[in-house]
Amino acid sequence: MLNKQLQRQLDMLGDVISQFSENQFTYMGKNEFESSPGMHVRHVLDFFLVLQRDLNSGVIDYDKRVRNTAIEENPDSALSLVYESKNWLESLSDHCCELQLNSPLHHQSLSSTLTRELLYLLEHCVHHFAIIRVFTERYFPEIMLHEEFGLANSTIQFQKS
Repeated sequence: MLNKQLQRQLDMLGDVISQFSENQFTYMGKNEFESSPGMHVRHVLDFFLVLQRDLNSGVIDYDKRVRNTAIEENPDSALSLVYESKNWLESLSDHCCELQLNSPLHHQSLSSTLTRELLYLLEHCVHHFAIIRVFTERYFPEIMLHEEFGLANSTIQFQKS
């Protein structure tokens, strides 16, 4: 179930990225925006890459991200990684596996599961997509955003009621 929700998030992200020019993707906002849409995209995708990389070892460490800046500078590279991440999600089985999550902030390892980490990725996507949404609406209103892009499921459900 989470796999499908994450794939949907990545589909919406791909739709947005495909509309950005390179200049728009790398545009640094003013005042409250000290980052570009590309930086948020790269950051989100870094977390997918960490989970994918560390899953087999059973020890997840999000602080050891690659931070490939080429992803934040080139919409085509970012789009390619979106599709790779989506394919990886499709390949995951629904079984639950036990994981350890390194938390240097707390100087300890925490128990986790694949389901919990996928939920974290989902919430992390929504958070950064909301920032991308506000940024895009302010600076690039010509870019079409899916009505659910950057909205939490609880918000979507509330708006429907």
